[in-house]
Amino acid sequence: MLAALPAVACDTDCWVRIFQKPSFNEAGASVTLCGAVELPTLKALEGRDWRDDIASIVVGPTATLQAWKDANYRDDYHFFDAGRSYPTLKQFDLQDDIESLKITCMGQPPAPPPAQ
Repeated sequence: MLAALPAVACDTDCWVRIFQKPSFNEAGASVTLCGAVELPTLKALEGRDWRDDIASIVVGPTATLQAWKDANYRDDYHFFDAGRSYPTLKQFDLQDDIESLKITCMGQPPAPPPAQ
């Protein structure tokens, strides 16, 4: 079940929204990533350094997310399921400890990383 959040501005059901604060707290920064995306670093994501600064995540209905503690997809990753919300990442040992992401859309190949 997805958290009750403001509408997501994507043309697809494949999206991921990341939050700086736990429990989707709007007092911190947040960003919505639309479509299949590969981000080997979160250093300049949407004009902000998101490295080690993600505390909660919502995954859209047709998206899946892989998150790594290290840049360039190094070390182990955690898989986040479609249509789920994660108010904290402590149980995965990822609270404020993510440096790269891959979003996959069900039935679509991954897209190239956005221009930075």
